[in-house]
Amino acid sequence: MSFLRDLRGLLDLPQRIEGEVVALRNALAERDKAFAAYREEVDERDKAFAAYREEIDAQLAWLRQTDNVGAIQRLVGVLLRNGKDLPDDIQESALRLQLKIAPDDPQLTRSLVALLHRLGRPPMPDAPLADVPLPSAGRYGGAGDSIDALVASVDGHARDNDLFSAYAALWQTCVRYPDDARGWAEYARCFAERYDWRNCRLAIERAVAIPGVPTPAAAAALLAALCASAEHHRLDDPDWRTWFERLPDPLRVNAHAVRLLVASGDERAAELAPRLLAARPASAASWLAAAMAAFGQERWSDSYHYLWEALSTDLGGTLHTIARDWSAQASAVIAETGKADELADWLSDRHADDPELNLIPACPAPEARLMARRQRSEALDRGLPPFLFVPLGKSASVTVHNLIASGFGLTAVLYSLVDLRVVTSWLRDFQRGGGSFATHLRPLPRNIDLLAAMGVRNVFVHVRDPRQVLISRAEHLHRYTTQLPPIARERLAADPREEVEMTIAADLANTIAWIDGWLKARDKLNVHFTTFEEFIRDHDAFIDRLVALYGGDTRYFDRNLALSQSPAIDFHHRRGEVDEWRRRLDAGQIERVNAQIPDIFWTTFGWSP
Repeated sequence: MSFLRDLRGLLDLPQRIEGEVVALRNALAERDKAFAAYREEVDERDKAFAAYREEIDAQLAWLRQTDNVGAIQRLVGVLLRNGKDLPDDIQESALRLQLKIAPDDPQLTRSLVALLHRLGRPPMPDAPLADVPLPSAGRYGGAGDSIDALVASVDGHARDNDLFSAYAALWQTCVRYPDDARGWAEYARCFAERYDWRNCRLAIERAVAIPGVPTPAAAAALLAALCASAEHHRLDDPDWRTWFERLPDPLRVNAHAVRLLVASGDERAAELAPRLLAARPASAASWLAAAMAAFGQERWSDSYHYLWEALSTDLGGTLHTIARDWSAQASAVIAETGKADELADWLSDRHADDPELNLIPACPAPEARLMARRQRSEALDRGLPPFLFVPLGKSASVTVHNLIASGFGLTAVLYSLVDLRVVTSWLRDFQRGGGSFATHLRPLPRNIDLLAAMGVRNVFVHVRDPRQVLISRAEHLHRYTTQLPPIARERLAADPREEVEMTIAADLANTIAWIDGWLKARDKLNVHFTTFEEFIRDHDAFIDRLVALYGGDTRYFDRNLALSQSPAIDFHHRRGEVDEWRRRLDAGQIERVNAQIPDIFWTTFGWSP
């Protein structure tokens, strides 16, 4: 048996040997593959190290000569070739060095402007400007391009929705004409038109720092920026006054100069306005500035006459300026002269000449109207209903309106002449949807009847405890004194403690009547009441309820946008308290005020005596 086993083993030996050989070959093959993979990995490491070394060498070469264009171009090339993102600091250095060689290159300038904008930095050249030699032929058509041509191109770029090219043209203006304040002044105006107040302030500082008398064009641009800043309560640098005082008298005969003086509480506005009208009687801007100056003197009839002339001369431009910047004062003028019905009917008839007359761009920038038109068109395509929001003054009305307007992307569409009168044709257009408007519309019988007759489905009325409204109103007038006629300003300046008593006397009865009027309007309209107190108590619940009441398709509601608050807008924030009045009113005042508040207010809105 042993012999047979040995014999069988001998017979199987070749097969075993062959199997071992195959296994050995497979092992060698696997080893070769592993070695090849290792060699490939080593090669990749060598390549990576070579690329890293090339990148380090390029960075070291640039650090040794940071003003060497060739060195930074080599570094940029290495980074791009290695598939690396270009760091912002390197990209900025490269663009600035290239601009030293080709300072008139529009594309290089635009690229740097875009980068600075993305980084949240001023899209302007550094100041003071170094002497930059310009080549004999520039890429805007020649190094001799006039300053007028460069500035004229700004609005064209803006209308093409290319703001970076607009800023690049202003950059070129500053670089090519460093002794002329116009470049900085036009920058300031450009920023002011877009409510970019931080950069506007910086551009104003640079413009007023340039010595000498500005050219008429530079003065006009800077006055426009100063005027907008003052009217939006963003002019906190006193240096502008020194600049203004050195202006030659003829340069002060300017609509924005008059408005600047009005906004600053300067009595010289009244003296300047007649000269402005005599010099530029065909200018709507002149008439509107004169209306503002007359308001400051409580010359109601004159103010209305000038306002009418401005509207007759340029209806769209004047109306949009009023809606954005002068609505409270215009309301006072129209109310004092009893012209609300007459003017509202005239505006309604004019609507046929310009069907988008009541479409209000968010700012005065050239591209803003196109943006408003596109925004409303998109909202209409989404089937979004109109948001007719009627807030009581000093009830966080801007913030609450923003919840729906920004959350659903609705543009501003007028349906009334400020807070006085519904304009029939405007309301008809407003009812198509896709827009919103917030105004303290008075619940007068004519307004209620017009809203009902036009089939308005929902009116959103936002209210606040009248006692807290008194405090907030007093603080508002203290902060924005130029909204008051001079007599009230003088009384307030003489005794600041008069704020609350003045407000009680002037506003309490009107506030109560306003709320009561909208309560009674429920007989004819579907009025949804919201309160400041519920907004403060539970923001999320308030937003959910308001969105549900509005009825728009919630797929298009962006909560983040609804809660966002642009730094360009004055939201009139203060304390946001619901019962500050308990500390600010004395016992006698509380008793007097409570006695005038109807019982229905306590039960309807949850306020307590």
